[in-house]
This record gives sequence, C-alpha cells and structure tokens, in this order.
Amino acid sequence: MARNTGGDFEAAFLNNLQVVKELGDFSGIMNEEAQRFVYDFSSKAVPEYVEYLKSAIPARRSNGAKLLRRLGSVARDALDPLKEVAKRDDDNQVRAEAQAAVAEIERQLSSEKETTAVLRPLAKGACKKEGRSTAQIAINKMKEKVK
Repeated sequence: MARNTGGDFEAAFLNNLQVVKELGDFSGIMNEEAQRFVYDFSSKAVPEYVEYLKSAIPARRSNGAKLLRRLGSVARDALDPLKEVAKRDDDNQVRAEAQAAVAEIERQLSSEKETTAVLRPLAKGACKKEGRSTAQIAINKMKEKVK
C-alpha cells in the first residue's frame, strides 16, 4: 500500500469533517452518528500526522503539530511525540506549534474528565430515569475517549 504524502489525506479529512459538522446539526441521532464518524476518522489520522512530526521539512513538522492540535483530545496518543518536538526541534515555529498542540490536547482531556465528574452523580440516581440514562451514555462515551 502506498503511503500518502499528506496533502490528499489532509484535504479529505478536512472536507469530511466540514460535511459532517454541517450534517450533524439536523437531529440528535444524526449528530451522534456524525460525532462517531468524526471521532473514528480523526483517530485514524493521528498516526499520519505524527509521521509529519518526523519530516526533515520544518513546515511539514509545523503542519503536523497544527493538525494534531485541531484533533484535540482525539490526538492523545500523539502527546509524547509532540512533547519531544516541543522540547527538541531546531525550528522555533515548530516548537511553538507543538507546544500549542500539547496545551490544547491536555486542555480538552482535562475538560472531558471534569464533564465526566459532573455527569456521574446524575447517572447514579439524583434525577429521573431518562436523565440518568442520558448521563450514563455520556459518561460511557467519555470513558471510551479517555482510554
């Protein structure tokens, strides 16, 4: 299988992401399906973008960090490579982009943990059955993301 050099994959990802975001506003069901698609597609992009960080071309490394930052918490597996680039890259712009990516990914991971902490009491019983199951579904989804 030929390895994509980046531009086509990146363009396809961003195009699909935009389409799904637009479609996702129609209903709760479509929105959930759209979110699942974006998460699945995004998580497949992470290894590709981590490869960008290894490029000999500074602009490509910088772009890899930018793209990982856009993925946010989905790019949790890229934190170690990003931290390494943020510390050791020879290019100031690349280091800055990697630092921004690390900060954004960590911010989103922290936010997900806080949201789970808020929803957990709802799921354990202090509300109607319908609210409890909605909260439990949200907690389960958050746990899947944090894994």
